[in-house]
Amino acid sequence: MELSSHRNIRERVLVVDSDHARGHAFLSLLDFIKVNARLISPSQLVELSGRDLYDYLAIFSVGDDDLTRFFLNRNREDGCQYPVIMMIDKLELRDQGVTVKLPYISVLCFQSDYYSLARVLDQARKHNKLERRMQNRECHPMIGDSAAMKRIKMMVDQVAETQA
Repeated sequence: MELSSHRNIRERVLVVDSDHARGHAFLSLLDFIKVNARLISPSQLVELSGRDLYDYLAIFSVGDDDLTRFFLNRNREDGCQYPVIMMIDKLELRDQGVTVKLPYISVLCFQSDYYSLARVLDQARKHNKLERRMQNRECHPMIGDSAAMKRIKMMVDQVAETQA
């Protein structure tokens, strides 16, 4: 999970937080590990187009109800799942079991270490790769859940990024 070896110079992340100080502290962590990041408030988020959101490697957002509804609606409207990571405080994680559910693909504490952040960014890369593959399909998805169909789907996934 070495972050720098997988990083593309164009990769960038979006941080959505109404707490200016907390958002800038997280930006400092991202900057330290050479991740290009932008901080916006929830009110600025509504001004971004689907294309803008689609271009981000990851979108870090506090998991409040309004933002959750916003991303659920945008996912439905735009026909995709944006790479949204729920940001929580370590105390919240300790006090309650946090379950990752749509529209979020993962969860991360504001006070995370390098390895946790690298793991979540790798998760976002995998999510985006699959999401883009699904968006670019020109044929209907295969239907079936038998062992043979699962094997075929696995083989297709193995060669999907090649000219095979």
